[in-house]
Amino acid sequence: MKTADIGSRRIGQGRWGARLVVSVPYVWLAVFFLVPFLIVLKISLSQTAIALPPYVPVLDLSAGWQGFETFIAGLGFDNFASLFGDQIYALSYLKSLEVAAISTAILLLIG
Repeated sequence: MKTADIGSRRIGQGRWGARLVVSVPYVWLAVFFLVPFLIVLKISLSQTAIALPPYVPVLDLSAGWQGFETFIAGLGFDNFASLFGDQIYALSYLKSLEVAAISTAILLLIG
């Protein structure tokens, strides 16, 4: 009975260890995917400024929660409003889909 208990504990510990070993690369990849994504999202919601960094608002962690609230209040969707308000962006997107479809079709015919 004792050997079966010890064996079952080892199996359970091995699974936990295997999960840890497998999860470390996934966490690493998630961090290095999400951090640049969040930086680009922050810049896209910011306004341009002649300063360093060239956008406002800037997150001030030393101000605490009030600094975070000010940062969130300063973000805006003006850049996205111009993106969806101008027809040239939609036409450019459709043209890029057309070029991609034609290129794919040509490569499939060659291959």
